[in-house]
Amino acid sequence: MVNVDVTVEELRSRLRQGKIYAAEKGGAVLANFFRKGNLNMLRELALRTTAEQWQPGSEYRRTQD
Repeated sequence: MVNVDVTVEELRSRLRQGKIYAAEKGGAVLANFFRKGNLNMLRELALRTTAEQWQPGSEYRRTQD
């Protein structure tokens, strides 16, 4: 399992730049589903799921740009 964790602001920035959806759709998705509250909840769920499925002895790697 790979979980790529980025901040809500980083994800929103990538959406605005057209790196996830076409740039012309960026504003609409930010105003609808990808609001800060929704993204915070999704991030928390992803981190919890990763923590629950992680097993001692598994490879853990943290990278930063």
